[in-house]
This record gives sequence, structure tokens and C-alpha cells, in this order.
Amino acid sequence: MLNRDKHKIPFRLKVHRAKNTPYFRFFDNIISRIKPPKKFKGIPKKVLLIRNDKIGDAMVTLPVMRTIKYNYPDIKIDVLVSDRNEFLFKNFSYVDELIKFSPEGWDTDKLRNRIYKFFFIGHILQFIRFFLIPYFFNKKFKQDIKSLKTRNYDAVVDLVGSRRNIVLSRMISKFTVGSKVFGLFWLYSYYIKTNWVTTINEDFMSRKIGNAMSEALNLDLSQKNKSLPLLNFEFHKEENIKTDIIIHLGGSVYRKFPYEKERELIKSLSDYRLIITDAGNTEGFRNLKEEFKNFSNIQFKLYNFITDMLEDVAGARLFLCYDGGQAHFISQYIKSIVIFGSGSLPLWKPYEFEDYQAIERSPAGAVAYKSKGQFGHVAIHYPIWCNPCFDIGCETRPCLGNISIEFVKSVVDKTFNANA
Repeated sequence: MLNRDKHKIPFRLKVHRAKNTPYFRFFDNIISRIKPPKKFKGIPKKVLLIRNDKIGDAMVTLPVMRTIKYNYPDIKIDVLVSDRNEFLFKNFSYVDELIKFSPEGWDTDKLRNRIYKFFFIGHILQFIRFFLIPYFFNKKFKQDIKSLKTRNYDAVVDLVGSRRNIVLSRMISKFTVGSKVFGLFWLYSYYIKTNWVTTINEDFMSRKIGNAMSEALNLDLSQKNKSLPLLNFEFHKEENIKTDIIIHLGGSVYRKFPYEKERELIKSLSDYRLIITDAGNTEGFRNLKEEFKNFSNIQFKLYNFITDMLEDVAGARLFLCYDGGQAHFISQYIKSIVIFGSGSLPLWKPYEFEDYQAIERSPAGAVAYKSKGQFGHVAIHYPIWCNPCFDIGCETRPCLGNISIEFVKSVVDKTFNANA
């Protein structure tokens, strides 16, 4: 049940949520009748996946790619990757060819000018600045697109859903697949019934992607390889457990507890052998390191790259983190507890091919869900009406505020004891 405690949310979020109201869906339905989705005729031989975004997005795509190759080993699957996620696909044996495509401005997280964040207008400005202008005035940009077109893909699957990728996919192939991007989905040959991320998600993103490709490309993906990990990086594996819990504090501001609450979390778990890490040497990380410097069982450690964590992960019992790329990557190797704030739990809870069930509820209404899969991952979430908020955020952040440290500790203790 969603919590209905009303609070002030930004106008931009109100507009995002309005797109799922009957009024807006009415216009989408008219467009759908004029140009309904069309499936690919036959089975494609050569497919390009556009996945030039983040680590977490890449990770949830890997099970689908493996399943396709498991059922159709002769289908050639190429992937358009970004600087950020290229390392994942490089170590994935179910990719035929990688094509790195990370032009200026295509990593939206690095756009600091707030005008690019404005609803609709910001998206149009991004399209003009980082697609139209380079296409007409940057020879290399235009040549890169032309080179993609000459590869003669039977189908292009746009797994991102930005205006740039919609147009890019149309330039590359006659048959394109994507989500129901508001007002623009008719540009695809085949589109699913919703956008990739919406306020009405009820299932894993991996399953959503798999169902979309199965329907659009006439693929029978009923036979699955459910083994983990998905990626077999080489690293030294400890024979003995040296760490009880690795706590990763990295994440955007709308996915993280405030500093005071992170300090309370570490203090509550200070009887365990801990490694505390973060995405970078932030002020909060430095302050926490100073505050707990006299605890011999707590180690503060930063890693140059996420794969550098694997040796310590191999010698630990639990991984505790916020929703994000680190959760999707590390959870393929170790039992994980993931705290959700602004993100959609149904879509992004760690995927290990089995469903989750509620196991514990706090007095404030936060819920812990446990996977029935191999590791038995746990996701902690406060179900509230404004979630997901697409990292737009709000001032009060009740999604995280209603997850108490006492509740997190209770879930950690029970998970750790069961795992031990």
C-alpha cells in the first residue's frame, strides 16, 4: 500500500507524473491508433542495442542479452556503449562487437547548466545543442553516424529513450524498437505500452527489456541461463571471511541518507567488521573517517574503479548500499542489502531471476523485501505516492526519511545471522 502523506514536490515532478494521467494518455492513445506498433517480420540476424548510459542500466541488460544468445546463438548482437559502461560489455562473452559512442553532452549527468534540466524545453535544447548542431557542423560526428548506418542492422533497440537516441536509431536502421516516450514513440517501428521508467512499474527492468525484445523481434526467450555471476572478472579470492559488511555510501543526493544519518548507521553497526567506501573522496567520507578513526574494526577505503572492490567483496559476508550501479554490479557476487530512496524498487531491485516477498515492516511503514533467488538479496523501501521521482527529488525526502536506522540495523542483523 502506498503512503499518501502529502508533501510539496517540484513542478517538474508534477509534470512527469501528469504524463501518466488519463488526460495525457488520451493523446498517446490517439497516436497509437494512427501509428500502431509493428513487429519485425521473421527473426533478425543482426541487432544493435543502444545502451550508451550508466552502469546500472547496462547491468540489467546483460541477462537479456545472454538469454537471447542462449536461445538464438546465430543472432549477431552489437552494443552501442558509453565511456562509463564500456568495461562491463568488454568482459561479457555474449556481445559480438562494441561500438563506443559518447559525444559531448550525451552523458546528461555531467550537464551542469540547469536550463538543460527544464521539462520539455531543456530536452529540446539538449537535442539542438548536442545532436543537430554537431550533425551539421561536426564532420566526425556525422561520419560516426554514417558508419553505423553502413553496418546494415536488421533492427536497432533503443534502451535509453532520449530524443537523440530515437533519431539516431532511425538513421541507423529501418526497424527500431523503443519505449512509449511521451509524444515521440511513434518514431519507433515497435514500442512497448509504457516508457522504460514510469510511476506504474511492477516488475524488474530486466524482464521489461526481455519482454519488449521478445515481442518486437519474435523471439522465444523461455529457455534461460540463470547462473551468476554474469561477469567473470579475474581477482584474488580470499579463502577466509575477513569482513562482515562492506558499506558503500555512493549515490546521488536524492538516493542517500544525510551525513548525520550515515554516521548513525555506521555507529549502529560498529560491532561488525566493516569496510566503508564511497564513490569518491567526498567531504562526508573524510569526516566519517575522522570520526571513526579509533575503531580498529572499521576500515575506510576508496577504490579507483568498481572492479577493484571484488577482492574485498570475496572476503565479506554482506554488501550494504544505496540503489545505484554499485548495487547491480556487486550483487552478482555477494548477498546485498539495498536501500531505495527516489528510485523505483519494482524496476531496480537486484535481479537474480526470482521474485521478492515482503519480510519485515517498520512502524513508520518502511518495508524490507527478500529475493527468493540464489543470494536472497534484500531491498529496503518506503512505498510512497511520489516514487519514483526520476531523481528530481524534493526538499523533505520522506522516501528516505521514513527509513529509520533502527529498521536498517534490524534487517542487517537478521540477514547477517541467516547468512552466517
